[in-house]
Amino acid sequence: MESVLAEVVEAHEGGKVRKISRQQAYLNGDLRNALKGDAKATLRLVKKAEKYGLLTKPTHRSGSFLIPPKGDDGKILRMFDAEQEAIKLAEEKGDVGMPGIAGLTLSKRK
Repeated sequence: MESVLAEVVEAHEGGKVRKISRQQAYLNGDLRNALKGDAKATLRLVKKAEKYGLLTKPTHRSGSFLIPPKGDDGKILRMFDAEQEAIKLAEEKGDVGMPGIAGLTLSKRK
């Protein structure tokens, strides 16, 4: 297996041809796919980094937390969250469209 991964292959990057090991080509492919959002490629990279001790453990135990904004910004965010929840509930009931979500009764002008 080591000899297969050590084989030199040609890699095309930025219009240029480079000679790299098959293992490096494999890692480059995983990195490219991970950056595109491929979860499996990301997991493979993280596992490889852990295996070789490339990731450091956190030095502190405190976690991060969010503090909701106060004042007008907080009010806007709370209103937005309530609106999103109302939309979600309306969609679950099959009551779609803004009039149904807002509970409005629209009448036609004569």
